Amino acid sequence: MSLPLVLLSTGLFDSFSTTFQIIFFILLLSTRRPLPTALSFFAGVTLVYFVAGIVLEINIEQFNALVKPVIDQFSKVDDSQYYFSELFSSVLILVGMPVYFILEKNSSAESPLAKMSILFAKISPKGAFIFGALFQITNLAGSFPYLFAAEQIHQASLSPMGELFAIAGYNLAYALPTLVVLVIYLLYRHHENIEQRLHHHAQK
Repeated sequence: MSLPLVLLSTGLFDSFSTTFQIIFFILLLSTRRPLPTALSFFAGVTLVYFVAGIVLEINIEQFNALVKPVIDQFSKVDDSQYYFSELFSSVLILVGMPVYFILEKNSSAESPLAKMSILFAKISPKGAFIFGALFQITNLAGSFPYLFAAEQIHQASLSPMGELFAIAGYNLAYALPTLVVLVIYLLYRHHENIEQRLHHHAQK
């Protein structure tokens, strides 16, 4: 598989596997200054991830040595145990999520997203940028797709500038779902109740 395709697919998987940045972006589009606030959050998220990618690529050998004990430990797990745990987790999610949404729908308490919307309504663009940066910093520990992509870039034996462009390409793939939301908002922002519709989809 070619490197661009690997970076595109892995970046998209990385973005959709941690959809909170997309949900937060949607919620920030209903603030008093929707575009400056949401774009500031987006800038904080992407800037931290891009810099983290550069640091990761420079220190890829050290990172590989760091995660090797964990990988070795997982490789010792019997296949039957692994597949059973995957099946159990899938069933738990399939059963648990509908139950959660039914309980939340019937609950008189305000939903977490509604509370977050109220909190975000008061945030400034500067505060959104800081929140986005801190949010992404907390996600770095679980960014295994990024580690995989960095390893693929390292194995491609690119020039330093080529590695930089590859990291930028991965981050563009990671940002694509959020950019799609932005384009939809820009096309329909003058339509009635666009914020409520976006929030409805964020809830889903």
